[in-house]
Amino acid sequence: MDLDTLILEASVAFEEALLKNLENESLWLDYYQANESSLERSIFILDRAVSSLPASYTLWNVYLLLPWGEEDGDILLQLYQRALQTLNSEPGIWLRYLQLVKSKKDFSAYGSALDLALNNLHASHHADLWKSYLGVANSKRGSFGANVYKRVFQIQATQRNPFPVDRCECVLKVAQFGDLNSALTLYSQIPRNEIKNAEQDSYFVSIFLDLLISHGSFADHDYLERIALDAALDLPEKKAKFVLKIAMYYEKRLVFNKARHYFNLALLQATNMKALALTFEQYTDFLEHEIISLKSKNLIDEAEMKLRLYENFVEQQKILANDMLLRTEPNNVDLWLDRAEIFRGEKKTNEIIASLVTAIKSVNPLEAHSRKGKSLADIWSCYANLYISLGDNNTARLIYSRAVKSQYKSADELANIYIMWSELALESSDDEALEIVEQVLYTIPSNASEIEVDDISRPIQERVFKSVHLWSFYIDLLTSMSHEDKLTKKLRSAYEAMMSLGVITLRLVFQYADFVLAQKDYAGAYSIYELSISKFNSPTPCFKIWMAYLEKIVSVEKEESKILDVFDRCLASNLPGHLIADVFKMYSQFLQTRGSLAKSIKILSQAVERLSQAYSQKTMSTENAYKVVDDKYEIYLILFDSISLKLKDVDLLRSTITNAVQDTQLSLPMVIELSLKYARFELDLGEIGRARALLKHASSLAHPSSRLMEPVWKEWTEFEARNGTEYTYKDMLSFKRVVANEFEALQDYSSEINPMGFVKADTIQKVEAIQATQDPNAIELDMDM
Repeated sequence: MDLDTLILEASVAFEEALLKNLENESLWLDYYQANESSLERSIFILDRAVSSLPASYTLWNVYLLLPWGEEDGDILLQLYQRALQTLNSEPGIWLRYLQLVKSKKDFSAYGSALDLALNNLHASHHADLWKSYLGVANSKRGSFGANVYKRVFQIQATQRNPFPVDRCECVLKVAQFGDLNSALTLYSQIPRNEIKNAEQDSYFVSIFLDLLISHGSFADHDYLERIALDAALDLPEKKAKFVLKIAMYYEKRLVFNKARHYFNLALLQATNMKALALTFEQYTDFLEHEIISLKSKNLIDEAEMKLRLYENFVEQQKILANDMLLRTEPNNVDLWLDRAEIFRGEKKTNEIIASLVTAIKSVNPLEAHSRKGKSLADIWSCYANLYISLGDNNTARLIYSRAVKSQYKSADELANIYIMWSELALESSDDEALEIVEQVLYTIPSNASEIEVDDISRPIQERVFKSVHLWSFYIDLLTSMSHEDKLTKKLRSAYEAMMSLGVITLRLVFQYADFVLAQKDYAGAYSIYELSISKFNSPTPCFKIWMAYLEKIVSVEKEESKILDVFDRCLASNLPGHLIADVFKMYSQFLQTRGSLAKSIKILSQAVERLSQAYSQKTMSTENAYKVVDDKYEIYLILFDSISLKLKDVDLLRSTITNAVQDTQLSLPMVIELSLKYARFELDLGEIGRARALLKHASSLAHPSSRLMEPVWKEWTEFEARNGTEYTYKDMLSFKRVVANEFEALQDYSSEINPMGFVKADTIQKVEAIQATQDPNAIELDMDM
């Protein structure tokens, strides 16, 4: 193309200006923009521009981004190379150049271009370059890919560069791309702590071992063992996995003896069921292949022997699982008992004995635990019971005699050993059975009061004499024997010792008292109850003892004064309000049976007063407060029946029930029920006006539409229909409207209160008007109606 075509008449002015100043970048850009419609003229202008200003990024950028065709690839490549001679630190040009080289699919040229870019660009731009470089390496693989990753590995060893892969992944890639020797060399250069972290994050060692195992030419046994065993030491929770890798390696290399050794070692190293199951499966596959191999070689005898070993191994699956669990929980009593049970199912007595002996030696008594409520004592029991089942009771006794010298978590565990030993001796001699327990319980030190049964600072043998469990067994043992005088004295001495030591339970207190009462020693029984009350600090046990005491003394004592004295002392004790009602009711019932009806009613009135005081205590829980209210309501009902049906004192009844229906501690349903009951009573006496006043009072307690009020209004309506007049009936309906308006006004009053606490004036006036008619806070029983 000639100059007339490239330089138009309109461009002459640009040419003349450039003759004066070739280094004017703006002028070159204006010249280009005036001719950008023609690719040929654009190339002509920009090529001259970058020649005059080779360091102009703007001119080169415009030149390189012209709409080049596919056929211009080589020209464009040369232009990028020209540009990079002066603009070698511009990442944008490098990245486009690399993309252009990559499109040529010449990996060697692309690698050279990447190297140039890495050498020229700042480190902050290397991440994108390496990402591209590694992408090509992964595509090309082979020696090219391995060399790239080796280079990355070496750079990472000396510099901190933002590589998208770490050194461990580089080793794996080099091995995967076929350069196994280089991979081994690089692996040895990585610190063990880095290898450990890589295994935890991405199973690096496992994958590398798999690559070595699958690579048929690799035969460095020692190197593979060292890698796997080092990893096993660094990651003990994966020890079985790495040992299994060694076994699989030797299996692949047909070194069967070593493979078998490491399979067995992997079984011993498994720490969870998943690892054990995997090892077991791999080992059985190995044994099966070995048997098939021997048969294919016509080595029948050897194959038969291996088959028997294989069958024996499969049968040991349960024991192998138990072994693994015991390695992780050696103090788990359940696992040791399960082990004995496995051998029992296989009728292997010697193995059962060996397991139990090992358990006794292995379990730390203070760390023994169970999910089934078992203890170390159960292992000793299982051991002794094995010999008992074999008819060797003497050995069983010897086992128990040694068991009591062992350490245990609690005194009750040691007590269980003595109990089982005593039960064994009971089969041959009552005296021996008693002696075994007595020699422990009656070895009481002089400082017994200072010793607590759960004081872990003292040996368990020094504390077991205070075991309630062992004393209870001793009492049951004595009770089960014939009631000779000798045994009766022992039984009484045992109860007295328990009482003295402060280890007696409520059940045993009652047992002791019944035992003494059976001997007609009433005074002794009373003393037991009173002494027991002083031994227990909690109110509930004291209440139960008082109730048992009162029931017994009422049933057997002839002197009324003694009985009354016990009742009075009980009521004067510190029994809490929620428990006291039963005592008052029993006291009242006793007085009624003795003909003292007035005193009985007086006691019930005292009960109401006592319960009112108890309810007012701020320390009382909500549950107990509900119990007090229920008890008080029940006392009111008993009072109503006692006064109305037995004493027949109308004035006293009216006074009592008037107080009841005005009792603010009772719940609304209780007050309603008492009011209706009182109204029916007045109606039966013909006191129509009083009955109406009570019905009116009950009707004013809640809104007439309330479900609670339905029976009240129904009863009042029926009452007026039978006993009233048209005037009283209308008055009832009028009162019903008043009550409804009152509660609705109160509801409106509550809803009218705004967030600031103010109420509308008209609402206040409405409430005040209703309150002037009837004060809802006052309960008036107008008995003159």
